[in-house]
Amino acid sequence: MIPRKNPLLSAGAVLVVFLFTFAVAYPFFVLALGFFRSGPPLMETWRALNAGGLLLNSLCYSGISALVSALLGLMAGFALSKFKIRGAAGLWIFFSFGIFLVLQPLLVPLRQGVLSAGLYDSRLGVLIPYLGLGIPLGVCLGTEFVRSIPDGIIESALLDGAGYFRIFRGIILPMALPGGALIAALVFTLTWNEYLLISVLSSPRSPSASLNSGLAALGAGEAGAAVLVIGLAPGLIIFLFLRKYFFRAAGMIRG
Repeated sequence: MIPRKNPLLSAGAVLVVFLFTFAVAYPFFVLALGFFRSGPPLMETWRALNAGGLLLNSLCYSGISALVSALLGLMAGFALSKFKIRGAAGLWIFFSFGIFLVLQPLLVPLRQGVLSAGLYDSRLGVLIPYLGLGIPLGVCLGTEFVRSIPDGIIESALLDGAGYFRIFRGIILPMALPGGALIAALVFTLTWNEYLLISVLSSPRSPSASLNSGLAALGAGEAGAAVLVIGLAPGLIIFLFLRKYFFRAAGMIRG
């Protein structure tokens, strides 16, 4: 017999969900209102900021970091979790330290290193540190995702004569796709919202600046808020596109 629902509890749950949704959505509503009220200043701000180029830079930094971190993370996870490598646990711990790395003490040495290499105000000088931040997260999560794949499947493929690259491409990559998508979404979001590191590696007006650093230097009121609304769109699209993989990835870790 199915128990009857308490109408007071149902109404309370609806109220809690409504209040939480309002609290989360209200800042975005204010930004969207500034977007529609900006009118002509929006285009002036867009041209003055060169927002198209900054948006493209942010997409390149975030997209490349996400794809490389996910792919290398699953590759390293395949090696660390399925191969009998001496010191595999130590390597995993070493990469895990990268997740909890505090950036502030490293900013000055990192800036000096980029200057010495002649990569200041260059896209490569920004992308390499971003990869250094994303890959540890990819390795730690990728190891856990690949570890959930049964060893018997890989052993059967080895007995059939399949090589390691073929096993990764034909078995590991399809089965760990939800985990890879989750890694890519996390790294993309972290890189897209990052400001502290790029403010040290490039100047706000340089060709290598991101949308965040350009907006921080502009400070253009409602028009700047309108550009910020446009800047929120890629991260939201990535989340909506990959949201179905989140629960699958959670199931992989749990299993």
